[in-house]
Amino acid sequence: MYDGNPSSIADEQSDLTTLIGSSPGAGTRTDPPVNPFASDAAYIALKLGNTVVYIKNTSGGSQTYTYAQNGAQGLGLSHTTAFGAVAPIPVPAAVWLMGAGLAGLGFAGRRKRAA
Repeated sequence: MYDGNPSSIADEQSDLTTLIGSSPGAGTRTDPPVNPFASDAAYIALKLGNTVVYIKNTSGGSQTYTYAQNGAQGLGLSHTTAFGAVAPIPVPAAVWLMGAGLAGLGFAGRRKRAA
């Protein structure tokens, strides 16, 4: 799957689909990326020399990525491709229930004071 040939967005999307078992969505390439770079994409493909590295963003928001070339010639980061948007982290149902309970206590306390 990773043959080192110049990768296209379609190649990276196909490889990522195989890795995650579903389509990651449309990709946006940055040639070459600034250092550091930030992204809120669900998946990032980094083209490093003859290798493509895939990163999954599990933070629920934007992440900042920093890389070091360490003097390597021809093996640096040539481009990044961002796939999909990060899904927001849902608020658990318990938070809504607790809020409703506190509101109910507030209304009950207000009713007793008025009487």
